[in-house]
Amino acid sequence: MDTTPGKLPVRIAFRPATVEAKQVTHYWRAAKDLRPLEPGQPPLKGVHIALDPGHIGGGYARLEERWLSMNPGEEIMEGRIVLQVAQLLKPRLEALGARVSMVRESETPLTKDTPDSLRMRLSKSCMRLASPAPRTPTPPPATRPASSVCSGRRKSSSTA
Repeated sequence: MDTTPGKLPVRIAFRPATVEAKQVTHYWRAAKDLRPLEPGQPPLKGVHIALDPGHIGGGYARLEERWLSMNPGEEIMEGRIVLQVAQLLKPRLEALGARVSMVRESETPLTKDTPDSLRMRLSKSCMRLASPAPRTPTPPPATRPASSVCSGRRKSSSTA
């Protein structure tokens, strides 16, 4: 990869304007495609809604930098908040006649990987790519952003 100052290090090839775009398959219906409501029917009858409260929380929230703390000992995690919103929304949608599926219903990960095992795999990948070894973490590993593990940046000799 060329890292000359002023040059873009990556080239993204877009579809030429002369090539026709492929039709995208979608698995949903627009409001205009829904059948008209019959009198007395709930407004969402016959509609299936999938709620995907993404981002798990816990150690994963720290790994993905999806949390913040305003006070010592307090953690506000995106994954926990979106799950709570989905849990509040589901019965309301069902009351309107929708069938609702939740992609996840707890803070338990769907994967057997842990933040530590993912960090180890990332570290090994960095070594295989001849990147510098992961730096000594500050703050502790549980709060260290994954993006800093394999940054490839070195201090110049004048600042080392």
